[in-house]
Amino acid sequence: MRAVVLLYMGSPASVDEVGAFLRRMFSDPEILPLPGALRRVLAPAVAAVRTPSAKRRYALIGGCSPLPGILQGLRRELQRELNSRVHLGFCYSEPFIHRAVREAAEHAEELVGIPLYPHYAKATSGACLRRFYTSAGEAGVKARAVERWGSFTPFVDALCERLREALELHPEAAVVFSAHSLPEEQARADRYPEQVEETCRLVAEKAGVGEWWLGYQSGLRFGRWLKPGVREVLRVLVRRGVRQAVVVPVSFVADNLETLYDIDVELSRFGERLGMKVWRCRALNTSPSLVRALAQLAESYSNSTHISG
Repeated sequence: MRAVVLLYMGSPASVDEVGAFLRRMFSDPEILPLPGALRRVLAPAVAAVRTPSAKRRYALIGGCSPLPGILQGLRRELQRELNSRVHLGFCYSEPFIHRAVREAAEHAEELVGIPLYPHYAKATSGACLRRFYTSAGEAGVKARAVERWGSFTPFVDALCERLREALELHPEAAVVFSAHSLPEEQARADRYPEQVEETCRLVAEKAGVGEWWLGYQSGLRFGRWLKPGVREVLRVLVRRGVRQAVVVPVSFVADNLETLYDIDVELSRFGERLGMKVWRCRALNTSPSLVRALAQLAESYSNSTHISG
């Protein structure tokens, strides 16, 4: 019997959990790539500095992120679509990946892991997959996983559906794709920009959009991160006389702090200061189109790259 495990970095379920979540995240060498001893000292300090501002952001989107609830809903919908067990595991918050894998292994002979990041990067999919394979080995169960699926046709179709919906409401708006930024050196090694650009190209072609832009968002303030930032893209558009933009978040399958605050609040306010109106495509969340895409990924193994156990 086969079981599917959806994998994600996670999110604090309440404001009180923000500090612990950030400490776990910054303790990961892929998130804070420093020597072990230095990271153990700096991780709690970085988390402590960022916790107050993170709490303020969560307060502005209702007190906590809806992400855990949305992904549990996605898990249930996918389970119905596949008519087989689907589990959800997070790196830095409950339910943790090792517990999800252990639970899945109780009734399955093989596990299929699907990181809920369409584009592979060590800091996102990689962090999830390391935990997934390690946990599967400890549980003595075979495991395989889809590493990257940003060009998977059903996923492209799902994003195109959302983009067309937004352009029906705002037909004069420029199309700006937005992806989560990553440290430049790491992202180049993973060919992350190429993956993101391919998704944008495919979605734009399918939607009949001739001209589009790509910007990166939500990076940290230290180190060299991918450019251009989405703010820089908006500045360029305004200089060209563009006064409306639709933002398409291609690396976030579900609403979280990066969509609800970084785009809906912060980027929207930034656009207003420039004299531009900024809208966002609705996230896929638990949409039937995303559920079908994930079901086809689970069933096809078309991008499977690793089997363990």
